[in-house]
Amino acid sequence: GLGMNSNEANECDLDVLSIRPWTMSSLVAQSYVNKSNNMVLVGDAAHAFPPAGGFGMNTGLQDSHNLAWRLALLLRSSNHHMASSVLTKYESDRKPIATQNAALSVRNYNRTLRIAKACYLDAQHPELLTTVLGSLSLLPLETRQGMFRRLVHVAMMPLASLTSLNSSLHANHIERNVQSILESGGSLPLVFPKYEIGFSYEHGAQSKKEDASNDTKGYYPRMRVGYRLPHIILEVWNSSISHARDGWSVLETTSHEAEDPSDSLFITLTDISSQLRKVLSYDTPVFTLLVLGALTASSLTSIRQAIDKVSNKMNTPLIMANILPEAPSDEDNVSENIITLIDSQRVIWKLMSEESSDTADNPCNAMVIVRPDGHISSVEF
Repeated sequence: GLGMNSNEANECDLDVLSIRPWTMSSLVAQSYVNKSNNMVLVGDAAHAFPPAGGFGMNTGLQDSHNLAWRLALLLRSSNHHMASSVLTKYESDRKPIATQNAALSVRNYNRTLRIAKACYLDAQHPELLTTVLGSLSLLPLETRQGMFRRLVHVAMMPLASLTSLNSSLHANHIERNVQSILESGGSLPLVFPKYEIGFSYEHGAQSKKEDASNDTKGYYPRMRVGYRLPHIILEVWNSSISHARDGWSVLETTSHEAEDPSDSLFITLTDISSQLRKVLSYDTPVFTLLVLGALTASSLTSIRQAIDKVSNKMNTPLIMANILPEAPSDEDNVSENIITLIDSQRVIWKLMSEESSDTADNPCNAMVIVRPDGHISSVEF
């Protein structure tokens, strides 16, 4: 643990109160934020998983992705009362995901034991070896090292036949066991799209018990609260802002000339809040309001209400982007000051219709508020 003392210069000194060696475990902290809201746990400080699948690193990166914009928002805000709600939401977002990933990592670790058992190796042997050597701590180091080598040799004897030049019934039996596991898909999976990019911060989304058979299920994009914005290719229609190439995450252009002023830009929707912040030169995290379909008098009223709500609650800008299924004509009289993006394949409407039938025939009545980290904050039809 760490203790903190403040000296006269108001600089923090860290005192090491305790240390312990790493041991394999599956742990999630009870709380991610202290009562004073001046200490936040992230990564390995918040959770520890068995090393089977890289979940510790991936979960830690997800923590940082969720926390970074919150810290940036708080550091730039004079509203000190906002810290509690902003950081509490970080914990309510991330703790269920860590708990879910902890269970997944244990299941994945147990999958690795199937191979070990097929080779007649006992997963309890290392723990037993550590216990035995610990009880002999009074013996000389050289003696303990010799015992360690002999015990490891005994534990690994089931594999000795595999290294022999002469084939044996025992070796053939082990090979058949392992081959059977591999052919049945029982090997250690390394890709988990559902957990890596398909996770959701929707309240209660992780409450149901996970089915181990679905661990390697693919990623399916959703336009739903809590989910990450899917990758949808959009064309930047506004000529006035499409030239701000340093801000856009450009996927492709309509010409081969790098700086052609008439060139159209195609971007991804996934990190739209981050792109707009750079394009419009904001020095603070921003939320994005995606308005689907042509703007109407009623939608403008809802837009103003949404902007006021986010500005008052989060003390940060809400940037509006209008998404249309086709480029507006001259008769449409669309202002260049409104950020307009074209989804000519109507992908976003297809995804929205899967969440609500209301958008299937009337795509003009949908608004989506997106957080700075690209996760959907709210959806209104």
